[in-house]
Amino acid sequence: MPAPEHLTLLRRHTAWCRSTFFDDYENRASRPASRRAEIDRHMNFGADLKIRPLEGSDESRAYEANIGRMTPDKRKMWDAIYEPKNAA
Repeated sequence: MPAPEHLTLLRRHTAWCRSTFFDDYENRASRPASRRAEIDRHMNFGADLKIRPLEGSDESRAYEANIGRMTPDKRKMWDAIYEPKNAA
């Protein structure tokens, strides 16, 4: 989880992809090709995107465990920033 002062750091940032984003590692060493970091199979809504997962899912339990570690003041700041985005 980001520090409270970083919660809005990228609010107005436009995401972009590197030219290697869809790299298939053809003609490259085997080590990079064997790494597990595929967005469609390994990205987590709660941890990576800060989107509240569906209630009762494994991701939801992990999300709530992470959120539960926050102090009440930090949780209030987090909710003020991310809950409107999750509701949209």
